[in-house]
Amino acid sequence: MSDKYWALLGNWSFIQEQEKGMTIYEYDAENGMLTEKETILPDLYAGMQYFDPNRDIDYVVNEIAHRRGESGGGGYVVALKLDRRTGSLTLVNEKESLAPEPSYLYGDKSGKYLFVVHHIDSGHVTKISKVDGKYQSETFFDDAAAVLFEIKEDGSLGDACDVQIVKGLDPVGIHAIPHLHSVVADPSGELYTVCDKGLDRIYTYRIDRENGKLVPVSVTVTPDGTSPRYLTYHPTLPLVYVNFEKCTDLYVYRYDTENGIGDLVTTLQLLEDEKSAEGVQRVEASDILVTDDAKHLYVCIRGVNLIAVMDLDEDGLPTLVQNVGCQGDPRGITLAPDGRYMFSCNMMAGTISTFQVREDGTLQFRDNNVKGVNPANILFVKAE
Repeated sequence: MSDKYWALLGNWSFIQEQEKGMTIYEYDAENGMLTEKETILPDLYAGMQYFDPNRDIDYVVNEIAHRRGESGGGGYVVALKLDRRTGSLTLVNEKESLAPEPSYLYGDKSGKYLFVVHHIDSGHVTKISKVDGKYQSETFFDDAAAVLFEIKEDGSLGDACDVQIVKGLDPVGIHAIPHLHSVVADPSGELYTVCDKGLDRIYTYRIDRENGKLVPVSVTVTPDGTSPRYLTYHPTLPLVYVNFEKCTDLYVYRYDTENGIGDLVTTLQLLEDEKSAEGVQRVEASDILVTDDAKHLYVCIRGVNLIAVMDLDEDGLPTLVQNVGCQGDPRGITLAPDGRYMFSCNMMAGTISTFQVREDGTLQFRDNNVKGVNPANILFVKAE
């Protein structure tokens, strides 16, 4: 039983009619094989998940724009209890997330709070009003919200205790809409970083745990049209690595917990051959991760459908060493618990690709035999 894990797969799709939900696999760490157990909650748009190992609760965003039975109103956050013995997930409770398309979530190290961000729609409504005897129209957009939820002692979701609204920009009459796509904490658990791919910005926050409040720390502006998507922190050095949905560069910034993100250290092109992206309609960096030993960094890129493999030197600076094909469109990548295998969630293809991780960190494609519903993200939990 020591080599047995449960792999919890979140399924997501752009198409409403397609099945989604959570798929549970049994994972054999000895041979890297995934065996499907069941899929539950097929209407759940499982955009991202966060697992609390102390309570065995898997928190998942239901990344939808419309409250049930309504047009608009926002999505949901769901708490699921994992039985480590059987691998079964059971619904604990859910809460309205308060804004459309909750896209990412992260639990606070105190176990008392859950940080949720929203992508929101790009649509709008127009309202007519009368001011000083004259009719006029106003345009309203969804609130892009960072929401802090309370977590109860049993791991169930409590009410939202604080909300930070990110406003759009309208400098020349054209409204730029924020899209908060991800939130992660630094290794200390004190600094939370949010990527806004709509306004090309990165925000940092702290949590006032005594009062249950989000405290803004810093704002970093990235080049126009880059759309920062995900980021990850170096395990020991004050560095953060950022990828982008609209370009194939990696940015490396310094940071500190008191002042947030600081100077740009370096940038790196993720494609060995930039011409490989010519003629491809959408070339989008997706997931990003760094190994626990801080020796390697990985970024998957949709459109060209590959994973960029980087070595990190003792100063945390990256060097590109490999581009390897995913045999599908990679939305999320995950390393096995022992680091010997990598898995790519190929959402549109409905498959999970398996790679063997060589000693030097490069990847060897093994197979694309694992079928999924619409694989988007995956995490591993030790079985009992």
